[in-house]
Amino acid sequence: MRRRFLRSKPVVIGAAAVALAFIFGAFGPSRGEDPTGDPAAGGRPPRGNDPVVIPTGPTDPDHSIGGYDIWMTRDLGGGRWAAPVNLGPAVNTANREISPSLSADGELLYFASRDRADGEGADDIYVCAREGKGWGRARNLGPAINTRLEEIGPCPFPDRKTLVFCRRDPVQRSYDLAVSLQVEGEWIEAIGLGRPLATPGEERFPSITADGKELFFCAQWRAGRGDYDIWQSYRDDGGAWSEPINLGPRVNTREAEYSPAISSDGKRLFFAAQRGESNEYDLYMSERKEGGSWQDPVRLPEPVRTRFNEYCPAVAPDGKTLYFASDRERGQEVTPEIEE
Repeated sequence: MRRRFLRSKPVVIGAAAVALAFIFGAFGPSRGEDPTGDPAAGGRPPRGNDPVVIPTGPTDPDHSIGGYDIWMTRDLGGGRWAAPVNLGPAVNTANREISPSLSADGELLYFASRDRADGEGADDIYVCAREGKGWGRARNLGPAINTRLEEIGPCPFPDRKTLVFCRRDPVQRSYDLAVSLQVEGEWIEAIGLGRPLATPGEERFPSITADGKELFFCAQWRAGRGDYDIWQSYRDDGGAWSEPINLGPRVNTREAEYSPAISSDGKRLFFAAQRGESNEYDLYMSERKEGGSWQDPVRLPEPVRTRFNEYCPAVAPDGKTLYFASDRERGQEVTPEIEE
């Protein structure tokens, strides 16, 4: 693949980088308080059953070929969901594909994939464009986004020029949020988010509303209610982000609430969680009431729910089509048609 570097556009890039720093915080790492990850210092506590570190290859003959593939389902109404279909070889490979996310117009699908031949490091972020009723070939976003580190959780902003994602810091061994801006069709080098979106712990899987004013993500730090919690930040008319707000006990528990995805209208929140006696991650959905409070989450039923893991949901702009990652059985065989 031919790489295009932006050496001919230093002034443009410099201005864009300053704009990023103004909107999202200072340059450089999100924090420097705790390079050891000591929970007592507000850093990342030890993790237990974390879906991001599950082996990439199948450990059971019923698992899909790639371990984790990206799937698609549709809300049929009345609490019913269509049987999920695999996105097929344009997206899924024998490696791991997770954390899908769509552009505001639904024409681009972003996701993370591990150890591909054209990769920059371990997990890289890819994008593919809609072609007819399917998806075109995925391409790596390149070295401005992807590094020798791990990049997952892409979140394209409604302007189609801003991408927030999470990157694993090799020193702190945790994931922090980063941002890049597209200038004349090229992504500039990503920077780590500063305060207030950087927490004293770890942040993953950002998701934004269609108006660009509400950002949701999951974070693991001592101010939370349990393991990973889901947090929300508001953007004011001047472009400044508020201090993150915990979504509270209706959504967050002592267990892990993980990989949030907000619908474009901001009324439905999907996320993954381990609850009850289950050792697997299932998908849940909470609806926002008048006044802004959240209803008790409801676990998505079969055929979405299986005895395997389902996580990393992403809501299409139509509000009814749901993408997610799963290590369920039967991977790669079906190439879905995208409904108009």
